[in-house]
Amino acid sequence: MTDCRRLLETLQVRVAAGDAAAARELRGRLEPVVAAMVRRALRFPSDGAPFAADVWAEVGRLGLTARGELIAEDRPLVRLIAGCICARVIDPFRFRSTGLPARETVSDWARLRN
Repeated sequence: MTDCRRLLETLQVRVAAGDAAAARELRGRLEPVVAAMVRRALRFPSDGAPFAADVWAEVGRLGLTARGELIAEDRPLVRLIAGCICARVIDPFRFRSTGLPARETVSDWARLRN
């Protein structure tokens, strides 16, 4: 196994354990790679790859109407799209606490204090 893959797997495990710093680091490592993939998907829209469909769905959610080649040259927009995709990739790894009640109300807190 390569060192890079081992590092990414370690970060994934740390994110799943609730480590916010690991989530930031994982995103920081993934985002440049995803940004390059986003630029490619925007430049070659007829590629038909599933990732390209995700990119174009994100473009639609952002309400962008320019041609893909123009968006691909706009670094801040590419970073924004890549960031949204990275967040969707990382989110399932995040720690979910099962020890908390799913629904709390003000009256529940009042009852607990008394």
